[in-house]
Amino acid sequence: MLRKFFRSFQMETIPDRPEPSIEQQDAQKAAPAEREAEMSAHAMMTACVEAMPGAIASFRFTPDGIGSFPYGSANFEEIFGFPPEESAADLPTMRSRIHPDDIERIDAAIATSAAQLTKYHEEYRFLHPTKGAIWIEVHSMPTRERDGSIIWHGYVCDVTARKRAEEELRLSEARHRAFFDANLIGVCYASATDATITEANDKYLEMLGYTREDLKAKRINWRELTPPEYAVMNEAAMAEVIATGKNARPTEKEYFRKDGSRLPVLVARAILDRDTMNGVAFILDISELKEKEARLREAHRGQLAMMRSMALGIAHEINQPLAATATYLRVLPRLLEIDPAQRPASVLETVKKAVAQVMRAGEIVSRLRSFIAHGEPDKLRVNMHELILEAMEPVVAVAHEKQIAISLDLGASSSEVLADRVQIMQVLINLIRNAKEAMEHVVERGLVITTRSNEADVRVDIADTGVGLSEKRRNALFVPFATTKPSGMGVGLSISREIIEAHHGRIWAEENPEGHGAMFSFTLPLVGREAEKSNDEIDSREDCRRVDARA
Repeated sequence: MLRKFFRSFQMETIPDRPEPSIEQQDAQKAAPAEREAEMSAHAMMTACVEAMPGAIASFRFTPDGIGSFPYGSANFEEIFGFPPEESAADLPTMRSRIHPDDIERIDAAIATSAAQLTKYHEEYRFLHPTKGAIWIEVHSMPTRERDGSIIWHGYVCDVTARKRAEEELRLSEARHRAFFDANLIGVCYASATDATITEANDKYLEMLGYTREDLKAKRINWRELTPPEYAVMNEAAMAEVIATGKNARPTEKEYFRKDGSRLPVLVARAILDRDTMNGVAFILDISELKEKEARLREAHRGQLAMMRSMALGIAHEINQPLAATATYLRVLPRLLEIDPAQRPASVLETVKKAVAQVMRAGEIVSRLRSFIAHGEPDKLRVNMHELILEAMEPVVAVAHEKQIAISLDLGASSSEVLADRVQIMQVLINLIRNAKEAMEHVVERGLVITTRSNEADVRVDIADTGVGLSEKRRNALFVPFATTKPSGMGVGLSISREIIEAHHGRIWAEENPEGHGAMFSFTLPLVGREAEKSNDEIDSREDCRRVDARA
């Protein structure tokens, strides 16, 4: 039919004939009308062909291998860069313009179509004389002629724009797939209407603990993943996505994992297709960020607690030397009223003791502030027995008045330790004062201080016959701000523990093994053992002192 369509409609010269019959005359009368209709159809088809974006063409291969384009419509030259009549004379040049990577495939497809007389459909790259590399698509059907030639009649078009769009789409999809499969963040596709998750990457499933089987079975729904307290916020975010196509900013929320636990996430959403209301969401796991924020908040609370502890600790500790100072100053007027020869104590010695207590209060403030800020004591060689005797002085002054029987059993064969004198003194005073206060409401009042030592440590026990320790009280003894005293601050024992542990020692409490009451004990390393741990530290501090002295 195509051959009939493309044949030339030339008027032939009719020779003289005998007079036609009546039937022939009738046929001759009808011939011009048929021919006019045929010419009109030809013109119409020619106009349609010329209006096509591609070209109608015929390609012939003779048995001896000569190829040519016997016909090409008006767009042939636009597609190939030269008219069809030139291609017949220079077919090798035209063939050479087929991209080298495509020529073998094209030759094989033509040979197959010629041998089997099957439809030929191929796309290949062609080096256009002016446009450069373009893509050409060919659809044609072969027929065999009487002389053995094969002629293909078909349609040829330039599909460069489509191929470039396809390549851009392929690259875009490849980039998206690479991002999707990279598992940097969770990605899922979902319906904005029924909330079903239709596709998700491995990261998303891993974050929430679901499997591919759960995804295929449509058991993952973003509304069901959202805890109730986030429902209103979530629906507002989805309304924004539906109205504008995306979220202006990501939403911070939580998801339920499959096991019921919660995962803090940051979610960004966008609509991909408004007809189906399908969209994509990008989910970032912010659990580590939340944990860091929690640690920072906890550290801040710890700093505030430390500041509070420092303030209360200083107030708590300086109460003792200030109380002792007040006691000495109250005694002074009485001593001055008594005849010097009959005075039970020297006025000058009493004043010196009051001054010493004031100086000790200043040292306590300085040392506690330094200890809380830096956590390390300023250690020197001190004798534990001497510290105990010095700490007992304020108690001895009131022991007779309070009817407290004091007993010292300082049996440690070695009592020299590396310690901050002021800090260890505060521990002793705290424990002795607590023992004294524990016996205020009992009849039998006894305080026993014992020391023992081995090759490594010296142990100090301070036992009283007071009210003892309940189970509840024993568990909270060294907890900051925990106290059973109406006017207590709850920092004495916690600071004592910090001091002892900073000296590489240990402190604890138990029932008085000799009877009712309680016994507080602590150990400190003796000089030999502690020196092995702290020798470098002491040398460094002594070097600093020498530098300060020279300065």
